Amino acid sequence: MVMGDQGAGSVLIYAAGSGNPEIVKEILRYHPNLEAKDREGKTAIFAAADYRNSDKEGACVECVRLLAQAGASVNARDKRRQYAGCERSKQRRRDADLYQC
Repeated sequence: MVMGDQGAGSVLIYAAGSGNPEIVKEILRYHPNLEAKDREGKTAIFAAADYRNSDKEGACVECVRLLAQAGASVNARDKRRQYAGCERSKQRRRDADLYQC
């Protein structure tokens, strides 16, 4: 992921991409811009949904859930007009019951 100069928003993107919900939760305490985008136009919810490493005990789903509950758009699109993630992230969104947050 290529980071832009977005301050706390870019930190949130990086944290969401780490798959560590405790870090995401801590950053959310400071009310960052949930819709901050990296150079590809991707937000933190993209980073959480696209996390590719092992998903320890649903950590990635928890990151997506935390972001959605904080108000991040689950319908965000990047510069290529694509929604967050792929089929894998769509399943994670269903698993996280984001549409009921």
